[in-house]
Amino acid sequence: MLSSPFHYAFSQGDIAVMQLLLTSGAVTCRELHETRRACLLTDVLDLSAQDRQAIQFVLTSAASPPSLQVLTQWKISQLVGCRLDRSSRVNCLGLPSMLKEFVLFANL
Repeated sequence: MLSSPFHYAFSQGDIAVMQLLLTSGAVTCRELHETRRACLLTDVLDLSAQDRQAIQFVLTSAASPPSLQVLTQWKISQLVGCRLDRSSRVNCLGLPSMLKEFVLFANL
C-alpha cells in the first residue's frame, strides 16, 4: 500500500468494500454493507492500473471529512485529473469517459 501523510484509515471492512468496488464495476457501498460513508464508482473496469492505484490510495487513506477532502483533492487531482467541488463531489471530466464520476461522502 502506498504511504500516506495522513494517519486516518478506513476500517478493514471498508477497505474490503472499496477493493471490491475497484474490481467489480459500478457498485455502491450502501449495496454492500452498512457504513456511514456512501460512494459511487462507475466504469471501474476501464480504468488504467495507475488510476486504480490512485483511487485505492484515496479510499484507504482517510476517514474524517476534512482529511478525506484534502487527500482526495491532493491525490485525485494530480494522478487522475479530477477536481473536488463545493459539495465534495469529485468530477473527473478530464478523463475520456473512462471514469464518469467518483463520489465520496463522509458521515452520511
